[in-house]
Amino acid sequence: MLSYHPALDVHHAAFRMVRLLVVRSDKEYDQAQLRILDFYLLFPALITRMRLPRHAVRFRRSFARYENRYWFSGAPRMVFTQLAPLQQEAIDLLVAKEILDVAAAAAHKLKLAPAGQGSSLVDAARSANDRDAEVVQFLVEVIGGIPTFGPQGLKARSQLMEFRYDTY
Repeated sequence: MLSYHPALDVHHAAFRMVRLLVVRSDKEYDQAQLRILDFYLLFPALITRMRLPRHAVRFRRSFARYENRYWFSGAPRMVFTQLAPLQQEAIDLLVAKEILDVAAAAAHKLKLAPAGQGSSLVDAARSANDRDAEVVQFLVEVIGGIPTFGPQGLKARSQLMEFRYDTY
């Protein structure tokens, strides 16, 4: 039997990343940060396992009621590691289509390209964000505001990536 899982679809990953980027099209993300946000957009119920900053702890209960839309099995860090090549392909696809800023991507920073902001993909991402506004806003505004590196950074708080050897 053949089954489909959006986590294993490059185009779905590209769409999720655009969904995150359109909320604040002026903001730049580093690749690790966007990959972590993408993971939590895919599995929002796992936000409750994250070590949130003090000002965001009050939101934990609201994510406890979420169920993962997509089947999830395994340790989050293992699943996140398995997603890495697909997420990189999605980033490469968005750069090739010039939806992401090519110059910024060369410096491992990701943001929407001015030319890409008028695409139909961006319009579809905005309408999908209306459906999941609470999750997307929280990811971009709260979690996206956490620095990526260091012992209090996003990599450490999510426990999805190794942080001890970061230079910050």
